[in-house]
Amino acid sequence: MFKKMSIVLACIGICFLTACTGKSDSNVENKSAAILKTPLPVGDSHCPTGGVSIDAGIDSNGNGVLDPSEITSTQYVCNGDKGVAALRVLTA
Repeated sequence: MFKKMSIVLACIGICFLTACTGKSDSNVENKSAAILKTPLPVGDSHCPTGGVSIDAGIDSNGNGVLDPSEITSTQYVCNGDKGVAALRVLTA
């Protein structure tokens, strides 16, 4: 369980760090980091036992939605061998 928790926390950290490019932008106040969590079914090619896909990026157009063209990072959090969610609390 501790190993799964560490992996999930690392993935979430990567998502947030990926959104911070370190580039200077005069319009940065109009942009914000965004994430999109998508459930993955059992049998998915990335997570055979199911899980979630976490996409991260900058909401460049400010519409409050992470559009496909704004995604800069995708991480997968897969269910365990018995199909139990790794960290339901953090992804809920």
